[in-house]
Amino acid sequence: VYEQPENLFVAKFLGTPPINLYNGVVEGDKVLIDGKVVFESNKLKDSKAKNVVVGVRPEGYEISESGNLTIDALFVETIGRDLALVASHKDAITESMRIILNSDDVDLKGKKQVKFNLKPRKTFIFDKESGRRIA
Repeated sequence: VYEQPENLFVAKFLGTPPINLYNGVVEGDKVLIDGKVVFESNKLKDSKAKNVVVGVRPEGYEISESGNLTIDALFVETIGRDLALVASHKDAITESMRIILNSDDVDLKGKKQVKFNLKPRKTFIFDKESGRRIA
């Protein structure tokens, strides 16, 4: 159920830290956040939804200099071998969110913004009106 939530309610119900949610827009087979493509799926072509909620599990982010999702870094928490980046984004549904990163791979000291690509298997697209998962 955690890996394949059928709807937004289930996705929000399971997981600690909770799933990160963004307002997004569908254009053809692409999902945009803040005008940039963050996700693509053929399943989106059949959807009538234009306004969507993009759900990303906290472990669903990959730091990339060329990433299309730019997050504002607030502060970093060390949680054992991992780091929790407490962050915000203007299109996020909540005021702040947590992004879980392996501390071996990351140096976030002094960074105000961090660019990410989203892991497709950890990213879910929900119809904003019905809450049903589209892709």
